[in-house]
Amino acid sequence: MRKLFFSLSLTLMSAWGQETAAPTPDQPGNSNGDTVNKYNIVQSFELGYRWRTSGGDEDMYRSTVNFRDGVRLLSGSLFVKSMEGHGHWFDEITLTTQGLGNDPYQSAMLRVEKNGMYRYDMLWRSTDYFNPSFDISGGEHFMDTTRAMQDHDLTLFPQSRVKFFLGYSRNVEDGPALTTIQLFNPAGNEFPVFQDILQRENEYRLGAEARLLEAMLSAIGTARNNSYYAYFSPWRPPGGQAFAPHVASALAPFARRHIELARPKAVLLLGDAARHVLGSSETPTRLYAKPFELRLGEQTIFAVPAPGLSAMLRTSALKPRAWSALRIIGALLAKS
Repeated sequence: MRKLFFSLSLTLMSAWGQETAAPTPDQPGNSNGDTVNKYNIVQSFELGYRWRTSGGDEDMYRSTVNFRDGVRLLSGSLFVKSMEGHGHWFDEITLTTQGLGNDPYQSAMLRVEKNGMYRYDMLWRSTDYFNPSFDISGGEHFMDTTRAMQDHDLTLFPQSRVKFFLGYSRNVEDGPALTTIQLFNPAGNEFPVFQDILQRENEYRLGAEARLLEAMLSAIGTARNNSYYAYFSPWRPPGGQAFAPHVASALAPFARRHIELARPKAVLLLGDAARHVLGSSETPTRLYAKPFELRLGEQTIFAVPAPGLSAMLRTSALKPRAWSALRIIGALLAKS
């Protein structure tokens, strides 16, 4: 089997008959883009025509390469950004494409964003699939289908502590196919059936996300960048289970030493790790929202246990205990 491919950019047609010039890696036009209505625009699109000739097994060629003749947008990119950072409808647009028009593998990605308001992402793909499968059932199976997939995601207030998500995905396969079925008797003869395949799959998504810890810190007049975060353990137990007693006992000295080196004004101990750091045998709920003096070397550091973030999300009744712990931490920080 032999193949010969030609790809010619339309921008070269006007140069017919001129002397051959060496290719250059430089992009045509202004690399910094153009300014239009307070937006910076950088764009590049390559339009071309592909010729192809093939010899040998045409079905093998289609199942492995499958390029065809025709005009196509070989590649494209568009970047639009507000120069002031606050455009009217959008602040940034990014678009990239590959093989649109006639290629067996096509794709396009789009992002539109306005700072503080929304972010929209779109991903589209199309794949042509050809499978002669002459080795199956005496050549009575084959497929010549196109699968188109698209994903859409919209995020509202992407930079805020509370954000909302909306999403939609669609997957469609369509095209002729030949297969075999067995009528009435599973052990009986097979009969070839030629028909169009049409498969659709739709998915809808809706959700929200809250930065709970940042909201908690803001309520007592501090921020995430003014705080120091550390985990009790460098790994998470499988399935979110509690640490085994011997494991927690082995990790507790390292956690106390970590706090000693960090030298904080106060420590908010979240979750079950609090009793291990404090060396207490009480249940975690008995320790919540109570101030403790943690003696580490020559230092005395105030520590206040509170429910873990995941526990608060699961059980809203724990939130008042967390708020009480935060007020104690806020008072300790105000005194220091």
